[in-house]
Amino acid sequence: MTKLAVLVGVPFLAIGCTDEAATPVECGPGTMLTVDGSCVPDDDAPRLSCGAGTRQEGLECVVDDQRRFELRIRSRDISADRLRPVPILALGTNADGTLVSEPAILSIDRPGAGAFPRPRIQLGEMGALTHYRPCSGTEAGCVGPVRFSMALLSDPGTPVATLDANLVDLPAGSNAAACGTADNVMFFDGEDQIYAGTLAVFDAGWGVDGKLDSVKIRVEPDQLSQGRWWDLEFTTGDSEQPLAPGVYEDARRPTPGNGNGNGNGNRRPGLEVRGLDRRCPGNLSGRFEVHAYEMVDDRVTSALVSFEQRCA
Repeated sequence: MTKLAVLVGVPFLAIGCTDEAATPVECGPGTMLTVDGSCVPDDDAPRLSCGAGTRQEGLECVVDDQRRFELRIRSRDISADRLRPVPILALGTNADGTLVSEPAILSIDRPGAGAFPRPRIQLGEMGALTHYRPCSGTEAGCVGPVRFSMALLSDPGTPVATLDANLVDLPAGSNAAACGTADNVMFFDGEDQIYAGTLAVFDAGWGVDGKLDSVKIRVEPDQLSQGRWWDLEFTTGDSEQPLAPGVYEDARRPTPGNGNGNGNGNRRPGLEVRGLDRRCPGNLSGRFEVHAYEMVDDRVTSALVSFEQRCA
């Protein structure tokens, strides 16, 4: 990204006579050189009237773009298995802590390293969760370093975040994932009693019970170290409001039979993520975003939901 420096009303002045043999003044840490040749604390420096989107740096105004962007992945060592999509979370944070809401584009530095099925994403209230489909280790040139990049759609030629990873061969004797479950994944990035750290579950038993306004997902990982089971429930809180793509704020624990699904009597959205011996002991709050939710007759065929849950 190009940064601009703007000088505002600060002429360069020659003070007294020039002495080429004179020792230049060097100011120490926490101080700065003023136009009269003296060092003063930064706090005593002349204050400029910098415009919106700029800040004072020394005796000039510079562009102040303090947004931070990042790409997150469970492990930087990726199995070269095209049947196992890898979840990648893209985030953008403004200077005030809010999340950037702007379209972005993902790219890979090696065409033979795989692809993003949907390279264009929409950064939003919950970031953007997408999937990278690796190449196959049996293909020439697949295994090796790979770099993922994210650029804003407004400036696609300037990466705002990169992530370096490494495509590795599958362990000897391993079997490729079944095609029927290749797109099922549960991804956690937590810091509370529900889960601390990151977790990505691919191999598991998957169950789903969906209605027009709600969906319940049961995940039973094959590896016990990933938990015996996990339940994820999302509801609009209003039986007449479909679970359509969008962000659902101010969600609470669902309680059937009162308030159209959340027990609060005010039709708030419902959210709860829990596992065996892992549950918010008291109240919980949060929000979730439905990226996709599709049903054929009474059967759920697709559900992609990201969420943020906080235990009280």
